[in-house]
Amino acid sequence: MMSDRGHNAVVLTRAAMGAAVAFACGGGCAQPPSSKLGILDENPAVKIPAIKRAAVDKNLAEAAPLVDQLTDEDGAIRFYAIEALKQMAGDDFGYHYYDDRAERAKAVERWRQWLLTQQPDGTPATRPAVVNGN
Repeated sequence: MMSDRGHNAVVLTRAAMGAAVAFACGGGCAQPPSSKLGILDENPAVKIPAIKRAAVDKNLAEAAPLVDQLTDEDGAIRFYAIEALKQMAGDDFGYHYYDDRAERAKAVERWRQWLLTQQPDGTPATRPAVVNGN
């Protein structure tokens, strides 16, 4: 059995460690990663929360890595990726995570075409007019 003095030292040490972690995190440690690195992580326990966060953030910069996830072998990854993309684009372009590989490939190509038409702010891209063949 631990003495009162030893118990108090443990309690104070834990409290100090908790305060240090809270200070270092600044309140942001509980958020799952939403960076491209999280989306591209091999571990589904990292990847799925990052995909969910991308859906909430609607960050178009994360759309390309999400489109890449539409070809993942894991149906759960494909499911979360298409749900995130639908929130960003408002469309599924005929993609169904449960379709066979050939059908998914056709829809992924439509998603890739959509990516080419988007600006970082989500507005459609426009190509500059060609002047004098340049």
